Amino acid sequence: VWVDDPYDPYDPYDPGYPDPGEGDSSLTPSEYTEFLALQDQYLSRMTTEERDIYDNMSLVNKYAYLSNAYRAETLAEALFPTSLWNGTGDAFRHGFFHALNSVSIGTHLSMLLGDAHEANASSGLALEKAMDLFNNAFGRTFAADRGIGQTPQDFILQALEDGQLRYLTPLAPNGAIVPGLTELKPTNQ
Repeated sequence: VWVDDPYDPYDPYDPGYPDPGEGDSSLTPSEYTEFLALQDQYLSRMTTEERDIYDNMSLVNKYAYLSNAYRAETLAEALFPTSLWNGTGDAFRHGFFHALNSVSIGTHLSMLLGDAHEANASSGLALEKAMDLFNNAFGRTFAADRGIGQTPQDFILQALEDGQLRYLTPLAPNGAIVPGLTELKPTNQ
């Protein structure tokens, strides 16, 4: 039985747990308007593999996924305006996005979408892909590892401070990798 608690530790995509969108996949008119705007913003950024998964999701889960992406991107921009590409802001965004997803669409679906998004990264982007996949996976631990009353934002900010997330350093002034110098490091180093 699906429990309507956004912080329920049960993964709705594990066998035996129904899709939370089953039976009532409707959105309010304002949510649907927001959903359409978010789709316009994010669909072109999805890989083919990610889009294949997304297209088969319930409307409620699509809305949650896109809303989480927007929320993670917006908060990362506000908190880390100078490190959004390969830096600590990028690490935060990935971790926070998947922490949000872990409770709203489930850890399994979040993993499938996150892995699919990184699937086509070229070999020249191996460090960026490794960073993103690491931070995505850590973010998904929120559903099981959070403290009592801890929000996804607090969980990821603490992880960032404790060095549980990864970022790339040193970087060129524009955030690009410096061949032969850039390394994947814990966020507290």
